[in-house]
Amino acid sequence: MIWASAGDFFAMGGYGLFVWGSYGAALVMFLVEPWLTARRHRLALQAAGEVALEQGTAPASPFVIESVATGGVPAAVHSHRTEEARP
Repeated sequence: MIWASAGDFFAMGGYGLFVWGSYGAALVMFLVEPWLTARRHRLALQAAGEVALEQGTAPASPFVIESVATGGVPAAVHSHRTEEARP
């Protein structure tokens, strides 16, 4: 297709709204999906840390699993700090 002007290009023969709307929707999804995935991953790690604390079991990787009970500090760092504070 050959366009006479930039306006004709963006109009896309009368289908510009559908074409550019589709590009916009895809762009939004490309930006939102990684953010939502990272958020779900972080929440799952926090939940696993809370379950491990409730059950009294050590998490698989204390440097990765953070818990709300430790204020977002990894469990190993938190336990190290409390041990230092003890006389």
